[in-house]
Amino acid sequence: MLIRYFAKPLHDLCHARGMMPGTHGGRVRDVRYIQHFECDGTTMNSPYDILADKFKALAHPARLQIVDMLREGELCVCHIEAALGKRQAYVSQQLMALREAGIVESRRDGLQVYYWIADDQVEALLDLLHGPVTPGDYHALDGCPCPKCAPINVTLFN
Repeated sequence: MLIRYFAKPLHDLCHARGMMPGTHGGRVRDVRYIQHFECDGTTMNSPYDILADKFKALAHPARLQIVDMLREGELCVCHIEAALGKRQAYVSQQLMALREAGIVESRRDGLQVYYWIADDQVEALLDLLHGPVTPGDYHALDGCPCPKCAPINVTLFN
């Protein structure tokens, strides 16, 4: 979850600078009002702020596609890279935004990092907007070295 620190309300900042709030002249455009604040290690958010942060995180086509793929279940980063056709750095940046918003979580298994949807509300929203995921809808991708796409066959010799 994103943690934002308390700043004075826009109205107070404008008056401190001798400006009227709501005016478009001067430096008022540079002033940002941050509604979230930290108090004794606890972040205080209104339900609308939390929901707005989720929508902001989902408001990017690549992140929306990633979350849609994750509805099928846990996926490794290399699979997401192959599906999107993007570089690892780009995919990691998108996953970081989703992780910070609390939408996905991750775990490491050796060299592989796996992600899954951690927020049931987001999954329900995508089910509503995009339709439910059909079980067994997973497709192996060419060029993806993950264990799901390129399983290693082990032959035992006597």
